[in-house]
Amino acid sequence: MRSLKTAVCVDCDASALLETLGVTTLSVCQTYKEMVWMLSYRPDVIVTTGPAELADRIRARELATYPAMIFTQVSPDSRLNCLKAGLDPDSMRRALEALRIGRQCAPPGARKKVLDLLAQLGFGEEKGRDMLLEAILFAYLDRKLLDDMMGGLYALVGERFHVSAVYAKQRIYRAIERAWTRGDAQAQYELFLNTIDDMRAKPTNTEMIALVADILRLEGYEWRTSNG
Repeated sequence: MRSLKTAVCVDCDASALLETLGVTTLSVCQTYKEMVWMLSYRPDVIVTTGPAELADRIRARELATYPAMIFTQVSPDSRLNCLKAGLDPDSMRRALEALRIGRQCAPPGARKKVLDLLAQLGFGEEKGRDMLLEAILFAYLDRKLLDDMMGGLYALVGERFHVSAVYAKQRIYRAIERAWTRGDAQAQYELFLNTIDDMRAKPTNTEMIALVADILRLEGYEWRTSNG
């Protein structure tokens, strides 16, 4: 699983502590405006005093990737991929470990949406479809994983299913190939329109994963584990 490598600190300077834990602080911000500017650098995690509603404001934005969040003074109130941690090495290390890529959780509604969409496109119940599902959810949580498919996304999927990254890539490819052979051509066209190369006649793994992840992001799936 990929460790968190970059952070933005908001209203608290935890940069020295994070450095000892192998996380580079991109900036120490004092205002929301400064933090929003730093989001363009796609940090892995934001360390902040609070308030907890800051997570909601960030995730209401149309971002390519959503950072995990660590609060040092307030409870995140069951928000997904948000934890409270003290400004001491042990507490911060545990939080970073729990929030690293591959352990973060996608909202339940997002998982159901992907399964429904894949069924419409012609994917049956098979390991390749399940691997594709996990790849889409990983990409939804962190689109940067698409920048390194073998070392990033496929590696995470492989770890989840206890197989190699190459095997995960191949199973996803075959699942897409089968779906485009037996699935609903109209539903496939409506989703991808004319973006598929005529020679291939089906989307690549990356195109498939990126498009569905973007659909989830644009539909703004809830980022809380409960109503609390």
